[in-house]
Amino acid sequence: MRFVKTKNHWVCDASQYGGKKWRHQATVFPEPKIEVRPDTVTLLRLKREAGPAYEERSAARWQAWLASPEYQENQRLAALLSIEETKRYLRMEDVKTLCRSCAASEDYHHILRSELGAV
Repeated sequence: MRFVKTKNHWVCDASQYGGKKWRHQATVFPEPKIEVRPDTVTLLRLKREAGPAYEERSAARWQAWLASPEYQENQRLAALLSIEETKRYLRMEDVKTLCRSCAASEDYHHILRSELGAV
């Protein structure tokens, strides 16, 4: 069903040949009172006024975070973690070199474990 705004009635799009069929002709929906309708002009004005103020507060919070000691400590810890991960990568601690038959056997067992886990 859809609401026909011009006629203020409901229209059903279900009929034998696909044409429109008026089923609810007795149902009439009156227009809402002026007091109940939202004031779109005021809402848009409030939205426009609130936007720049929010942006200013957001930028101020971000600048305060960048100047905070907690941010500096997080930066330092992230740099140390990155250095440790780079060293581990360059030392190849997580690399395992296998011959062809051992690699095939490990792949086979890995596939079996993943298939059993999926079932």
